[in-house]
Amino acid sequence: MRDTVTRVRSRFRAASLFALFAIVALTATACGGGGGGGGGGITPPPTGTGEFALTGNTTDGWFEIQGISIDASSHLVIRFHMEDDGQPLALSDLDSDPRWHLAWIDVTTLPSTDERTRYQNYVVNNRNGANFDGDGDGMATDPPALASATQAGNLSGGTFESLGSGDFRYTSSFALPNGFDADATHTLASYATRDGRSDVVNAYAHFVPSGAALTYMRSVVPTSSCAACHDKLGAHGGTRNEVILCQVCHTDQTIDPETGNSLEFEHMVHKIHAGSSLTNDYRIVGFGQNVHDYHEITWTQDVRNCTTCHQGSPQSDNYKTAPGRAACGSCHDDVNFQTGFEHNAGAFNDDDACAACHEPVQLSEFDLSIPGAHVVPYFSSK
Repeated sequence: MRDTVTRVRSRFRAASLFALFAIVALTATACGGGGGGGGGGITPPPTGTGEFALTGNTTDGWFEIQGISIDASSHLVIRFHMEDDGQPLALSDLDSDPRWHLAWIDVTTLPSTDERTRYQNYVVNNRNGANFDGDGDGMATDPPALASATQAGNLSGGTFESLGSGDFRYTSSFALPNGFDADATHTLASYATRDGRSDVVNAYAHFVPSGAALTYMRSVVPTSSCAACHDKLGAHGGTRNEVILCQVCHTDQTIDPETGNSLEFEHMVHKIHAGSSLTNDYRIVGFGQNVHDYHEITWTQDVRNCTTCHQGSPQSDNYKTAPGRAACGSCHDDVNFQTGFEHNAGAFNDDDACAACHEPVQLSEFDLSIPGAHVVPYFSSK
């Protein structure tokens, strides 16, 4: 019966895995809503600010993020421009209004003095679990692992205003929470589509609400690494083709209630690519309760060849300098860090001490360092 479960075949080709990502139509990024939280409140949140300095890929094709500010009621205000071949576009030219995702970068300093970064989304919704067809018998009788789970989402509601000549202003109904960390790097990521999703743009902007210098970024794997095989990357019906759009929603706040599996980006991507070598099958129940089973996925390279993806970004060495349970446990899924099962160093409830054994510098092949433990046997000198 298992063979009838919706899944992707193990012959890994660029086209087939492009389709794989396209079908992972999870409600996590599709759903809107309020809620959310902020950081530690290092700097009092500004009100009625001017526009912030922006960096990032603020322009994509016919879409440009031009300004971001916070009004006196702590609502996010976004100025954007749309034109095609010199002609202004109207909102009615789009398939639907642009979607906005807002997240901030949480930074943890490790005992090694290295720093781990992670995105935290401001909008977090609860999604109820539902029965699904887990064994492929055509009957949705398998109960969800969790009654409900949190999932990061997008800003919803709010108002759009046309300012003329292709200029627009969006004011969110979402208000930034009291005590949010105005010194933290914030990322606004957006996508918009035209012509039945055949014309897609992804744009994003990084900013610091306090006006302080932008110190921290989260750039571990560039979109170009994904595009080496998935050209063009297009998850969720083809609407997300920039890694940053994936990261701001696929945070550790996002769980699949049907399977209980984490949908955090680093965890999910490692598991999908290592599918056939995992001890436990990795499945996701997506849009329409469709079951996506990745246990037959075989990457075209040895899964220990980390630098195939981890290159070309400011933090590409992050996998070596800031190892953690989410990334390591995604492939080494026979390890139970809570109990210490299959982990020689015993139980660990945080990532603070990982680098004490799993160092970033290799002393010998197949040692406990991150690069040493991931030596591909074919390239070994032994």
